[in-house]
Amino acid sequence: VGAAIAIICQPILLQDIINGLVQGEKRLVFFLTLYVISIILILIFEFLRKWITAKYEAELEKWFRSRMEKNLLARNPTTFHEHSPQEYISVINNDMPSVVKEYYLEWNEIVFQLIMIVFSGMVLTSIYFPLAIISVATSLIIVCLPFCFKPLLQEKREESLESMKAYNNKLSDLVFGYSEIRLNQMGTAIR
Repeated sequence: VGAAIAIICQPILLQDIINGLVQGEKRLVFFLTLYVISIILILIFEFLRKWITAKYEAELEKWFRSRMEKNLLARNPTTFHEHSPQEYISVINNDMPSVVKEYYLEWNEIVFQLIMIVFSGMVLTSIYFPLAIISVATSLIIVCLPFCFKPLLQEKREESLESMKAYNNKLSDLVFGYSEIRLNQMGTAIR
């Protein structure tokens, strides 16, 4: 909310600075100081928001990993070996981070954008109402646009994850197959 307020205050402060320059007011230094402070606040709040988001993402991934590990350890050997180990690795390394980014972190960004739209709409309404309507409408379109392409994006994401799974399987076969070949060659030489 702090970042949204600081970002929204900038155009108002800039308008007051321009008015002060035109009219030769003595409060120009005050408005310039407020403008610089708003820039510093934006940087601080944006840093805090990114830091909190990164910490939240790391905690979510850690929680998902521990849940997956517990579930894998709870499986009996026959159900565990129904899938190759590479698929488990692929799920942990590819699918789980994708789920965290696409579902959990996406909602944080949407909430932030909606807060920005509300504050922008309030400020622009006080400046010029038709501009506020246009700005809010375009902002809402930008926020809602990903929902229109969600099925297509989901399909492409699933294709990407499947290709990563196939890559992990082939890479694992190569690595473990090479060691198996070496062991068999050693066995022949020993015999």
